[in-house]
Amino acid sequence: PAAATLCVAKHLSLQLIYFAFDILFVGKESVITRPLHERHALLRNALTCIPADQPGVPCNSSCVGGRIVALLPDQPLPLPLPGAAVVAPPAAGDEAKEGAAVSCAAVPELVLSRTGRTLADMQRMYDVAISRQDEGIVCKQLDSPWKPDDRSGCWVKMKPEYTGQQEL
Repeated sequence: PAAATLCVAKHLSLQLIYFAFDILFVGKESVITRPLHERHALLRNALTCIPADQPGVPCNSSCVGGRIVALLPDQPLPLPLPGAAVVAPPAAGDEAKEGAAVSCAAVPELVLSRTGRTLADMQRMYDVAISRQDEGIVCKQLDSPWKPDDRSGCWVKMKPEYTGQQEL
């Protein structure tokens, strides 16, 4: 948009965040046959960090901003995420305060994608997801290519409705 049509970032009434967890094309080249771990590296290189203070675009009577965030294994989310809050675990020796929420910026270990190697690793990730009221987890083989409508078992969604229980 032309500079005259942008609005000031500090007046944003809404910021949209698109979480990219995979990349299928780099330029005009399809990369779907490459393993997931290679596509993660390509995704990391393809996205440019957009500072939070970028101007927004007017929409009706609001000012809307946005950015793309790569959701990569074992990488903390770029913070702060506007309006986001998580329940902080109590520090050692402190009592948990019911409903105590803190800014995501205060929780540097906020990671939504993790590499797991054992069933116990997956169970821990599943338990965290359910405790955050996420719908579940998706387990993916890092050496798997991307295949449309693939039901081979390389990517498996785990959620209580599918497992029928809280354990994997």
